Amino acid sequence: LAELGRNRAAIQALQELLVGVTPQPAHVPALYQYGRLLEHDGYLAGARAAYRAVARFEPHYRDVMARVLRLKETDVRRPESGPQQDGVSQVPMVVAGPAPKSEGAEHLSQDLVLPGFGADQTPVKVDDLLDTGPSLGQRVRDPTAPVPPPRPASSSPPPDHLVGTVLRDRFRLERRVGRGAQAQVYLARDQVLDREVAIKVLSESSTPDENGLGRFLREARLAARVHHGNCIAIYDFGQEKGIVFIAMEYFEGKTLRELLRKGPIDAYLALRIARDVAAALGAVHEAGIVHRDVKPTNVLVDQHANVRIADFGVARFITDDSSSGMMVGTMKYMSPEQARGKDADRRADVFSLGVVMYEMLNGKPPFGGTLDALIARVNKPPPELPAELDLPDVVRGIVRRCMQRRPEHRYASIEPLIDDINDALAVLRDRAPFGSRRQAN
Repeated sequence: LAELGRNRAAIQALQELLVGVTPQPAHVPALYQYGRLLEHDGYLAGARAAYRAVARFEPHYRDVMARVLRLKETDVRRPESGPQQDGVSQVPMVVAGPAPKSEGAEHLSQDLVLPGFGADQTPVKVDDLLDTGPSLGQRVRDPTAPVPPPRPASSSPPPDHLVGTVLRDRFRLERRVGRGAQAQVYLARDQVLDREVAIKVLSESSTPDENGLGRFLREARLAARVHHGNCIAIYDFGQEKGIVFIAMEYFEGKTLRELLRKGPIDAYLALRIARDVAAALGAVHEAGIVHRDVKPTNVLVDQHANVRIADFGVARFITDDSSSGMMVGTMKYMSPEQARGKDADRRADVFSLGVVMYEMLNGKPPFGGTLDALIARVNKPPPELPAELDLPDVVRGIVRRCMQRRPEHRYASIEPLIDDINDALAVLRDRAPFGSRRQAN
């Protein structure tokens, strides 16, 4: 969210994850990022308190001491009363924890004692300490407040004013087939080559934002560098009639997320899908790019089990460290190094693919989407596939190796992973004598 320029949404997401959590050193990366987001949006008092909370546990973490000292010189006084929304003070959350005893923190020791918590600094919950900043808003309600009446259901959706638009004197938008926070996807007709294409349109609310335009163009450029049969092909990028768009291959299939709603996927098919995703990632890495968001909603599968990976919205060049310190990815699928805001290389994509494989085979992902689940991923070995699943050891070994906490213990590149998946497919073929699997390769 932060990398997409949606700082307020990122702040709120972190607030939701931190509510009710007892602070501990493993929260330091999330609190540091929370402080950076608050500082960026001008909530200096909240940012300072967040940095101070980080310094309590780890005073030498990144540049936190410098940030505390810099904001100490800034007017960050707490207002006498903050605005209210839905019964919730418009405030961010930070934590109080034990004061640090590490060398170099002495000059902050007095400053780090926050009023109202006493000298012993008894651990408190994150939401016990409040400061000036944005609110959770509609996400948390006063239980005594009246519930607003439901909105009347509309008999029919409003007409889409973009349908029928022709871009580049060529791409005619026919109907919307997908919608996200930053963009909408339309099925369109390429009137020159007489074929169906997909047109991804930057949402109108994002168009005036120069950062949003830059990210959209960056996504198109990164995706266009990858040429592989398992990656969505990019045809064009443009800005016309107030519409910013990417023209790409139209792939008629379902997302892997939709398939997983029916439960676990047959092991042979799951390995087939994983092999194709791995092949696509191999091309992505060969282009010098790390995807950073491998997950079921970004994997498309058609009725013939053909696979495409999509959405390079948070991808970056492997050599680019501009997002260092930012937690980028999707909570349930991100690698431990992504969760800690560290640089992510191709092995981060291997980890995420391992998580997707686990979910395909088990029907449920190995990790939850909470902060505690993220901390456990950093500190504990990955879970094993349930023993009751009838899977050969070679399959379990692949998933286990992909999901190792330490990047150096995973597959270093895609090629050996694909080799192992092919070996596993051979084992599964030998175990299943009926024709449909024997014919599939």
